[in-house]
Amino acid sequence: MNKKLWIITLALTLAVTGIVFAQSERDFEISQNQQGKITITDYTGSTKEVVIPSKISGIEVSAIEGSAFYKKGLTKVVFPDTITSIGDSAFQGNKLEDVTLPKNLRFIDHNAFAENSLYRINLPSSLEEIGGSAFYSNLLTYIRIPENVKTIGAYAFAKNKIEIVEIPKIFTARLSGGVYSEIFKENSIGTINICANWDTRLLSEISFDSNFVNYYTSQGRKAGIYDKYDRIWKTLTKADFDIYVSDRLSSSYRKQVEKYIYGKDEDFVKGITIYNEAIRTYPKNVDLFRYRAQLYNKKGDYDKAISDCNEALRIEPNNNLTFMDRAEIYLNKGDYDKAIADYSDAIRIDPNQVTYRMRASVYFKKGDNDKAIADYSEAIKIDENASNYSLRGSAYMQKGDFTNARTDANKALQLSPNYREAKDLDAELKKKGY
Repeated sequence: MNKKLWIITLALTLAVTGIVFAQSERDFEISQNQQGKITITDYTGSTKEVVIPSKISGIEVSAIEGSAFYKKGLTKVVFPDTITSIGDSAFQGNKLEDVTLPKNLRFIDHNAFAENSLYRINLPSSLEEIGGSAFYSNLLTYIRIPENVKTIGAYAFAKNKIEIVEIPKIFTARLSGGVYSEIFKENSIGTINICANWDTRLLSEISFDSNFVNYYTSQGRKAGIYDKYDRIWKTLTKADFDIYVSDRLSSSYRKQVEKYIYGKDEDFVKGITIYNEAIRTYPKNVDLFRYRAQLYNKKGDYDKAISDCNEALRIEPNNNLTFMDRAEIYLNKGDYDKAIADYSDAIRIDPNQVTYRMRASVYFKKGDNDKAIADYSEAIKIDENASNYSLRGSAYMQKGDFTNARTDANKALQLSPNYREAKDLDAELKKKGY
């Protein structure tokens, strides 16, 4: 294949995957480093989704110099695995949400990814040093420090939303500006998977909760998984911890996608693309399949939505939320019988008022008023609220049983005099002389 055809093929491939390559190698200012390789010193291109090449002018790219991509408005960056070093403030002040770091990366300098919108970061096992404020002010919720990391600078992960930290090996916290570390300052860490024999003074100074430090000490500074329940720390099993991590990861993807669902510019395709990447990384995470199904449902692509629910149920057969999701999709598709079947499975797993009400609503749409009334009655047994009485009253009215409809309307108004649905039902009954 000649060079021109190869470039065209590469461009098309990147376009299909949603990645836009920088216009040319000349969009990158470079220097040759002491290892005879290329260091990128600046980016002059206009593309905001950038793929950094593994070679420039036939020479391997091994480093990103400080401030090379500082405040360039980047929304995506893809690294080659040839990169071993990322300099200070190299990607500071951009709009990055999710980054896959090079698998051979050894050094991240201070402020390298500060002030972005990173929801996740997977630190490679090759990493040895993390500079001060390297990931300062992002949206990270989970961090695992690789075993090869020897030093971490002050405020490296400060001002994020970190809830879970894994530290399999002791590292050195570096002094910075007279402050001894505070690596995790301004976070909400509630679960810590940690190795044995940490210096408890150091744990306090890297901004771990003093109650955790005391509990860790009381456990003989043993390796373990420690979890904060309300204000009290306790130990956690590995199985429970794995569930926690999975939940936080899927939640971080959902938070990232929310702006594409509820923002002023709905972009379901962008949200689905994010979930595609997430599922490739975590193919057994039920929630990711559920969330993608919900987007397909909103987009009107019902068959793909159902397929994702089917996969989620294959992984976890008794997940009532997945049955609820699939029932809604069948309902939107107009297949009432399959929707009822899925709501029935949800009730079998977790018979709560919501599942009864949802199945009742489908019976109501079908005109099967007796079954709707029966389900609303089950909901009322669980929670006697104005909404449940109003809904059952509407089913009675649709059936033509105005006496019982009036009884339910009165009960709903007694429970909540200003409840709109109850007032509407009351008005309709009065028009009919009841």
